Amino acid sequence: MHEESRIAIPRADQPPLTSKEIGDRMFLSRHTVKTQAISIYGKLGASSRSDAVQRAIDLGLLEPFPGLAPARRTATD
Repeated sequence: MHEESRIAIPRADQPPLTSKEIGDRMFLSRHTVKTQAISIYGKLGASSRSDAVQRAIDLGLLEPFPGLAPARRTATD
């Protein structure tokens, strides 16, 4: 699998996709999508998709979506 195809970048104007929907669009099984997501979460130190997106923004790997407020940080972050 090519590195650039490992993440399907969400768009701000679209609802989040399920693993099955991502797999259907990328011609991958739901299992492959979930396995790759778990790998990405581990690399980013994240526990969910939204967590992974926020962590990628924090690391400068993604730019914040225009018009969306930044995620609120708690004292434990």
